[in-house]
Parts: sequence; structure tokens; C-alpha cells
Amino acid sequence: MSLKLTGVTVDRKAHPNLVFAELQNDQGESANVQIRFAPSFNVDDFTLREIERLAHEELKRLDP
Repeated sequence: MSLKLTGVTVDRKAHPNLVFAELQNDQGESANVQIRFAPSFNVDDFTLREIERLAHEELKRLDP
């Protein structure tokens, strides 16, 4: 199953060290993951490819 990044949400006021990412495949199946960042990281410095990679890593960690 090949999941692609379809959405990214950043809410610096409510969750300053979290990024919410949505991954979806061609069949419409989706997964939502939370990516935690250290306070020293700035999410603006990440590309969408990097966020997608981190989302896939988080999904693998959650679903052994």
C-alpha cells in the first residue's frame, strides 16, 4: 500500500511542537499521524518530502 501525503496541519498556538499529517492511498484509505518535534526545530525549515518521510516513519512505529 503506497500512502502519499495529502494534508499537513500546523497549529503553533495550540501545539507548538506537533505537526499533524494525513497520508492517503489511491483507494481512499488514509492514516493520520502526529509528528513531534523538539523545541529547537522549526517546522518551516522542513520540506513536504521530509514531513512525508517523517509521517511514514511514525506510521511504521505505530503499526508494527
